[in-house]
Amino acid sequence: MMDEIDIAYFSTREREEVAKAAEAEARGAHPQMVRLHRDLASRYRAKRLAMRMVG
Repeated sequence: MMDEIDIAYFSTREREEVAKAAEAEARGAHPQMVRLHRDLASRYRAKRLAMRMVG
């Protein structure tokens, strides 16, 4: 049960970071901010996928 909650959390955070990256890019934010949000999204995706493989 806890794994399902964790997977849902990481999935939600991934979507949020993807949205933040898109918003930052649209408003012309510094490229490092865009990359930061994309990197965080990638990390959340990796955690989510790793949990699926283990669970």
